[in-house]
Amino acid sequence: MKVIFDTSFIVVITEGPTPLYQQLVNIYDKVDPVVTRSVLRELDSVSKRKKIKVRGFVPAEVVEYNNNADDDIVKLATERKIPVITMDIELGKRLRSKGLTCLTGSKNKLIYFR
Repeated sequence: MKVIFDTSFIVVITEGPTPLYQQLVNIYDKVDPVVTRSVLRELDSVSKRKKIKVRGFVPAEVVEYNNNADDDIVKLATERKIPVITMDIELGKRLRSKGLTCLTGSKNKLIYFR
C-alpha cells in the first residue's frame, strides 16, 4: 500500500526505535513510502538545523512537486486518494477537513483518522 510520508514522521522513525512504523505495517500489510521532492528538501533542512542524521529511509516513490511540503502532500493525497502519515497536527487537520485519510502517532500509538 502506498502511504505518503511527511517530514515529521520520517524524522521520528529514523531518530530511534519506535513502534509506529510496525503499527503502520500491521494496518496496511506492506507499506510503500511516497514523498514529494519538497518533503526531501525539508528533511534535508531539518536534519542540518537539528543536527540529526536521517538514516535508513528510502522512499518507494518521489513525486516531483515543488511547492510548500504541506501543500504538496495535500495535493498528492487529494489526487491519488492515498493515506498520509504525519506527526504535524495542523497538516492532519487540513487533511481531515478535506475528507482524506490521515494517520498520526501519540504516545507510541498510531491513530487513524478518516
